[in-house]
Amino acid sequence: MVDFEQLEDAQRRAVLAFDRNYAVTAGAGSGKTTTFAARYLQLLERTETDPQSMAAITFTESGAMELQERVRESVSDRLATVDGETYEEWREYHDALPEAYIHTIHGFCARLLREYALEADVPVGFDVIEETAARGQQQDTVERFIDQHLEGDRLELLTDIYYRDRLEELLADLLDEHHRARNWADAWADATPEDYVEFVRERYCAIDIDAARRHLESDEIRTALEDICHVASIESAGRERIGIAQNVATAVETHGLDIAGMDDVAVHDAMATICEALTSDGTAYRGGFDAWSYTGHDDWDDGNARRYDDGTTTLAELLPVEAWATSDRLGVDHNAARYYVALASLYQDLHDTYQERKSRETALDFADLIDAAIDLLESNEAIRDSLRESFDYVMLDEVQDTDPRQWELVQLLTSLDDDYDECNVFVVGDEKQSIFRFRGADVAQFSRERRRLETANETKELPPLEDVHPVDGDGGLDRNFRSLPPVLEPINDLFDELFGVIPPTYQDAPAGVQSDDTSFEPMPQRLTPDRDDSERLSTGASFVVVPEEADIRENVLPDGHALQDIPADDTELDARALAAEVAAVLEDDTQRYETVDFEDGEAVEEPTSLDSSDMAILLRKRTHLKEYERALAALNIPYTVASGIGFYESTEIVALRNLFRVLSDPTDDLALFSLLRSPLFGFEDSRVISLWTSIDREQIGDGEVWNALATTDDDQLATAREKLQRWRTLAGVADGESVVDTWDALLGRIIEDTGFIASLATDERGQQAVANVEKFRARLRGWSEDGLQTLPAVVDRIEREIELSTREGEAEVPEDADGVRVMTIHDAKGREFPAVFVPGLSNDFNLKVGYGEGIAEFETVENAADGGRTPLLGIRGPGVEDSFAQEDTILKRRLKFARKREAIAEEKRILYVAMTRARDHLYLVGTASADDGTMASVDTGDADDPSNWYDFLGSLLVDDAAAESLDAAGEHPWRGESEVPLTIRLPRTEQRLTSGAEREAPSLSVDIPELETEPEYSIPASYLGSLIHDGAPGDVVVDHSGRHVSYVPPDEEEGSSGEGAPPTYLPRTVFGSALHKAVELEIDPVNAEKLRQLLEQFAVQADVSLDRIDASDIAELQRHLRVARDYLDELDAPVATDERWVHATLEHGEMYGDIDHLIVRDDAYHIVDYKTNKITDQAKLEEKAQHYEWQMLAYAVALYQSDATRDVRATLLFTEADEPRTFTWTLEELDIQEERLNDGICHELGFD
Repeated sequence: MVDFEQLEDAQRRAVLAFDRNYAVTAGAGSGKTTTFAARYLQLLERTETDPQSMAAITFTESGAMELQERVRESVSDRLATVDGETYEEWREYHDALPEAYIHTIHGFCARLLREYALEADVPVGFDVIEETAARGQQQDTVERFIDQHLEGDRLELLTDIYYRDRLEELLADLLDEHHRARNWADAWADATPEDYVEFVRERYCAIDIDAARRHLESDEIRTALEDICHVASIESAGRERIGIAQNVATAVETHGLDIAGMDDVAVHDAMATICEALTSDGTAYRGGFDAWSYTGHDDWDDGNARRYDDGTTTLAELLPVEAWATSDRLGVDHNAARYYVALASLYQDLHDTYQERKSRETALDFADLIDAAIDLLESNEAIRDSLRESFDYVMLDEVQDTDPRQWELVQLLTSLDDDYDECNVFVVGDEKQSIFRFRGADVAQFSRERRRLETANETKELPPLEDVHPVDGDGGLDRNFRSLPPVLEPINDLFDELFGVIPPTYQDAPAGVQSDDTSFEPMPQRLTPDRDDSERLSTGASFVVVPEEADIRENVLPDGHALQDIPADDTELDARALAAEVAAVLEDDTQRYETVDFEDGEAVEEPTSLDSSDMAILLRKRTHLKEYERALAALNIPYTVASGIGFYESTEIVALRNLFRVLSDPTDDLALFSLLRSPLFGFEDSRVISLWTSIDREQIGDGEVWNALATTDDDQLATAREKLQRWRTLAGVADGESVVDTWDALLGRIIEDTGFIASLATDERGQQAVANVEKFRARLRGWSEDGLQTLPAVVDRIEREIELSTREGEAEVPEDADGVRVMTIHDAKGREFPAVFVPGLSNDFNLKVGYGEGIAEFETVENAADGGRTPLLGIRGPGVEDSFAQEDTILKRRLKFARKREAIAEEKRILYVAMTRARDHLYLVGTASADDGTMASVDTGDADDPSNWYDFLGSLLVDDAAAESLDAAGEHPWRGESEVPLTIRLPRTEQRLTSGAEREAPSLSVDIPELETEPEYSIPASYLGSLIHDGAPGDVVVDHSGRHVSYVPPDEEEGSSGEGAPPTYLPRTVFGSALHKAVELEIDPVNAEKLRQLLEQFAVQADVSLDRIDASDIAELQRHLRVARDYLDELDAPVATDERWVHATLEHGEMYGDIDHLIVRDDAYHIVDYKTNKITDQAKLEEKAQHYEWQMLAYAVALYQSDATRDVRATLLFTEADEPRTFTWTLEELDIQEERLNDGICHELGFD
């Protein structure tokens, strides 16, 4: 339970600031989620609001679920302590929680769109495409689009400069950003190439072209250039002096001095080339002629020396050489301009195609959800006003990771006349933990919106917060409840120095990029530790420095150290050193604190041994994941990978891929060879190679291995062939009649035959391998549902998935799984671990990322005209001197600089997030080089132009004293402001943990179906009438294991068009779906046009021709809708929800379904279910009512299981006859009906 009395002062202020907008910075481990939940509960406690009048928006699904659970538990605890009117009030809150607006931003938008589907012009009942699937659709759309438009002028033009695969990649990348990219395209599609060049000139050129033209026309400049060119043609000596002369002469020769005939582009590039020649690397000019290293010209003719001195002096005095010395060439932008506008126009059409495809498939991606919700609110003032009035308070979590579009949505919900002037917005976040830039998050957005929120507060007459809720400091949450002082204080010390500082390389921004913009670089926030290391068990923070050079390792590491013999491979060194640290921590019986109780709200902690499952290895990226896995396995360290890369490349999935390839085509020799050696069969190489004696090597690939299996004398290999043949028969390959119903069922049979799961479970990564197999089986189930009927189609689908998901993560393993958790830092966000290891400090940042494999940059930058932010694309174009060579345009250069500058700042934040996950122990691991064979000269990092985390840390931690201590003693204590040491040391010696043979095999993370014998069912509640009342006339479906049982009723479509004729009537399923949605959306029955739209949408989803909808269908729907609306209006329900999903667990299985309309009263639930059967005869109505009673009973039991304090009433509303049929069950009856329902299902399914 969230206890308000135990909150810190700053938390209480955040919780109780109800009367205004409030933005709070919540440092790492400062109880942000607790504060968020406490505010939600105190709003219920102290204001007139209720759960349906508050919008609480979180960043992740897990965050939403955690908030829901905390609120539910606290409300339940509150109910247990109150009575009377207060009890009734909190019970209403409890009943309303299932429909509370606690969602992610995408979940919130999806709910709004479903509630206003017709007004929002989105498909009714739309599906939401997950990110991976959306990326696949985008790539597929691009490929088809290009195939269809390949002969078009725009594509012909663009493929002249970009290879097709690069262009496809660029377009797919833009589709992934499709809202921002569409805004860019709309701004440029109708522009001319000249518009583009002028835009770049005005905004991004460092050179004032008009001034440059005047200079080049002046006699003094022309004479100076001619003199320098003369010297270059005569003299050849002079080292740096002649270099300058020759560079200037080349510039003049390239561009000429016919200024009257030069356009602005030529003038710009001529001046840039001349100034760059005067300051280019390797020449003597260093920003002023007083810095020249040579002043005499003894080896030159006196006249030439004079010409040179006078000419260069004139140029330096009259031209702003340093400011105009640039490698920018406006000519590249001029050459790229026509490609730029063609690309914008092409993208518009591509985007339209993508949107049309999703519309046909009744699907929206994540970006669509936000776009459509914003469009709904902007275009429909009545809905916007209604929603704004319905939400008393709006709360946002993790706002540092939101993008500007999400803020637009919040603004629409909370603004009347001015931004946020409802003064009901609460946001919590931490700029220092903003690490999702790749998803569109803008770290600076939080500070911008904070100012706007505060400005809105100024429009109200509000007392100062300091008077109402006084706190020390600025009100931010800065007390850390997570990390022990020996861990937290060094983190404070380090990031006090790192945050708020822009590296010198990125301080002087080029023209068009704001040099004084520091909004992307948050200021430090020193956190105060709340925990105490009373037992002195923390090892604090350690920085393990691994020498890169073999000779240094040999000198400074103890004799026999395993790292001495490793070649200078940074990745292997890093991984081996990391594994050694992990093993040493486990072998040394390192302790951690465990919370055993609470006293007065304070945790009581006691020491306990650190287990492998208490440890996490946090990776910046998954690129070298396999190297880390190998290093851990070599020391017998158990581990699990959370969302690792290489799902389709993992050993167990490669085996399954080859399995399906062989089942589809046994003559695929390479797949068969690999399959026999895989864990599915486990043959040693020598056994498989023995087949080669009877193989024609030249025929490999044509079934030679398969044929050799048929004639081998090896009984086990022959048995393997028999199994494969039997599995092919099960799949229907041999005779066309499959024995199994689904591809998952086929794999289940194979797993039974081979013991595949059990063999995987004994490996160091057994739980991960088992989870991967289960993930693959889930894919197969989905593909079966999608209608993949043949093995070749399955194999094609697998290969397509691999192509579209090249870096797909491995399956998630349970939270309580054994072993060290290996995950990315992004996956670890919001989590904590007793011991954290952060390797790869010397791995370079990925700063080369661009769009289309580097041919473009796409960034949102500030618009100088209005201060807003505008998306811009920068591309490559034909070069000035060589049109076949591509060069970066000026615009691309500027966007690249902006991206890199912000990416460097984010890398600091990512490191901060990683380090602040640690509770009791923190270990940093990185390699470093040295110059003279000793650690005394170890690299100290490059703080001016950092390219990895070591550059940040080394410049602070590794000074001369630290280097000398490392060389002499192998470690050094670094102390910052807190004086709490961070230990810099050399790597530990490797030691293997208990061998794999002696260690108990990890428990399986999933059930193995073949080990379960008791059958269980899973049946939709709507099927129970057919199953129990009608005697199961449909199909009882049992999966391959005999354990999972389901039921499918027969098709009961009403109406006919005559034998052989296509149906002309409207299917009743379409009609019923439209009625249910019309009631849910509260459509007025007189609004025939809206009802027609609804019918058409459901008809399209059911692949029913729109010709089958006529005026009589609309009239009938209006009549049924009136019946339903009139009945509900008479009930006058205090609390009601539509489409409430429920689930019941019985002794031998489960039931589930959606209740059409659920009314919650103090003493009872009331279910209303609409039935559109074309029945008016009373006898038939009674018969149907008995049929549907089982469905209603299932709903009632489900409600009873979730809340055993209310009776249940269920009404079947037959809308054709306008006849209700009602059933009622008391609590005592429901307890009995649970068993009756289970018995009825089991009897019809044939359970013993």
